[in-house]
Amino acid sequence: MEEYEGVLIERCVKNRYPFLDNKERERICHITKALAKADAEGTFPSYNERFEFIKSAAEGYLLKNDSIVPGGFVDFRLREVYYNVEEMVARGADHFFDEKEFEEFTYLLSAFVSEKKPKEATVHILWQNGRVRLLNKRGRDVTEKYEKEFYSAAVKIGLGEEDLAISALISAAPGKIVFHSPPEKSPLKEAVEKIFEGKCKLCTGCNICKKLEI
Repeated sequence: MEEYEGVLIERCVKNRYPFLDNKERERICHITKALAKADAEGTFPSYNERFEFIKSAAEGYLLKNDSIVPGGFVDFRLREVYYNVEEMVARGADHFFDEKEFEEFTYLLSAFVSEKKPKEATVHILWQNGRVRLLNKRGRDVTEKYEKEFYSAAVKIGLGEEDLAISALISAAPGKIVFHSPPEKSPLKEAVEKIFEGKCKLCTGCNICKKLEI
């Protein structure tokens, strides 16, 4: 089943995105296959439903025919399956292009930050009680100091707290960044690591953590 769907996904990606190179199309295939397996939202028929549909169609066909020509069987008997695959590929491509846009954006920000003179030697990023805070090397909270110049604009365009924290970090352009108790999946941490590549580290326990009980 997975091998069969994989072939359909690869065919669909190749047909729909001929302008992408092989590596990019492979990435869309990989994302699509992962989405098809996970699909916690129930966007597509489940794996078992897809399997039973194909099995039922194949068994029905073989009752009237001695053999199956895979290409023709797919094109004429399993059009519904291919439509589902097209929907899955479209979702996978959306993820891919979002991912690509994120990579390009963080690359530009990284190049911009590398040209800036650091205002802080070290900035500690703390996740505490659902909030993100920035501390300098002396333990002083500098969140508002660097966020205030972006705050009014952030409110107008609806930026979230993590977007505001990234703007503040770019303004501070620290020489080193230390993460304290980040969430398991943190878009902020991922973005900061790309923008400040080679300058980030994860705290495994320090006086700041003990003092703030995080």
